[in-house]
Amino acid sequence: MLLYPMPLISAFNSLTLSPALSALLLRHEEPKQGFLARVLDNTVGRFFRGFNWAFERTNKAYAMVCVNNTAQFFVCRVLII
Repeated sequence: MLLYPMPLISAFNSLTLSPALSALLLRHEEPKQGFLARVLDNTVGRFFRGFNWAFERTNKAYAMVCVNNTAQFFVCRVLII
């Protein structure tokens, strides 16, 4: 009895609420920051942004080394066989 309206709700939802409209309805606005939050964001946040930037560069460099070593390994295997 309770499951009977579920297909109707689902059909209404799929026909009326497109993903773009859903995104507009569910968008969340950033709260305004106070003085202390701005100070922390400018000091500690700057450190973490720099750390994340360096970590991403290191991560990408390590991935490239792994890809190159794997490719060289398979090329050498093919040449040996």
